[in-house]
Amino acid sequence: MNEISKYYRDPTHITEENWVEVFKISGTHKTLAAWIREKMYGIDVREALARLVEQMSSDLYDDRQIAIALDKLAKELQEKWDNDTQKIIDEWKNTIGGVTVDSELINARIDLHGIVYKTLKERLDDMQSKIENLDATESVFTLNHNQNCYPTLRVFYSTYGAAVVPSEEEPMGAGGSEVNYVHAEPIYHDLDSMTVKVPFKYKMVNPTIERISENQYLLVEDIRTLLVEIGSKGEANVETTMEFTSTLDYKNKVAKSDLENPNVAKWVHNTDLLSPDNSKYNELNQAYYNLLVNSSFVINSVVSKARAIALINFNLYEDFKRKFPSAISDGSLEQNVQKFRLIFKSANWGTYSKGSNGIENKSTMRIWNQTAWVVPRENKTDKLAKLQDYTVNPVYIDGRGMLNLIVYSEQNDGTVNSVLEISKPIVTYAVTVPFAPIK
Repeated sequence: MNEISKYYRDPTHITEENWVEVFKISGTHKTLAAWIREKMYGIDVREALARLVEQMSSDLYDDRQIAIALDKLAKELQEKWDNDTQKIIDEWKNTIGGVTVDSELINARIDLHGIVYKTLKERLDDMQSKIENLDATESVFTLNHNQNCYPTLRVFYSTYGAAVVPSEEEPMGAGGSEVNYVHAEPIYHDLDSMTVKVPFKYKMVNPTIERISENQYLLVEDIRTLLVEIGSKGEANVETTMEFTSTLDYKNKVAKSDLENPNVAKWVHNTDLLSPDNSKYNELNQAYYNLLVNSSFVINSVVSKARAIALINFNLYEDFKRKFPSAISDGSLEQNVQKFRLIFKSANWGTYSKGSNGIENKSTMRIWNQTAWVVPRENKTDKLAKLQDYTVNPVYIDGRGMLNLIVYSEQNDGTVNSVLEISKPIVTYAVTVPFAPIK
């Protein structure tokens, strides 16, 4: 007897009851099983078997895609939620494994106090909101309070109107919403300086800041206000200073207007590098400003032997004055700009650019030092590249409080235009803001 035939020696029929639960079998598989059992000819039985194999492969493929999708979703949830949501993540993984029952998902919508949320997302959103209200992660400002101690810190939040006013007891609303206490955190650098951190919900990007009492500082951004109270009035009525950093660009710039954004950008075709106040410069129109911010602005010099030139004016003093309206306000523009230079700490500026003139690829950025364009920074490629520099010298702030940059291509040869492409100019400056004692 050969090796194969020994497997086909059982002449008895299969009489045991079919233990497969029929209600779990799909219609397709029932049809294939019937064909295998009932077809008269071998070719039909083989075809039925072949289709069964293909159907099983197709089912396995679909199951695998579902498993991959569920696994990807589980990983995304793992990254998004931590600690307080770990239990929910584990339950979701168990759901993928087929061991979670409906009651577990229902329980996940109930918090420790018995409050039932309509959906699991509703509970997670509520948890995240509470965490963001308690976890102080965002720095509001750093203050040299000069109290020679580790003073207490209180922060209050309100919206609309003046919102908060100094008070002997608690801050009171002034035509705005009710005042809420903020879970702020002090970071003490030494006995005379500290950083105030608030939860993400109360973060401010470009607030105006005023000292409104001996130990209170009011921050206002749009309709939102923060009142920061440091120490006690008896010890706080001294000169204080604050470290402040601001970033300027051309977002929200309206052509021919200084109200929304005080910075100005201009262009010219010229052989020489003109001073910032030269009347030959043309201010960008609104479409050009939009390109400067969202993509890039191109200057195509059709003038023979000329350069394509962009002038970038950042109004540091005006930006500072708007954020600290009472810090420097009792003199002429010239006097106030000089005071601003005295508190200036540093500036970091830059822009993306590239240039060509038919002979070479080259764009250059320089800064104005009151008499000449200095400190060249160059890009000699045909790709947009960032040109940038840094200074602690206030000499680059002109009599109007401006920091002036020029970006240009080389002169053309009279046959091919000089072209300059420029994108997203920006400057970040830092100052030490003085607050005089309250009289």
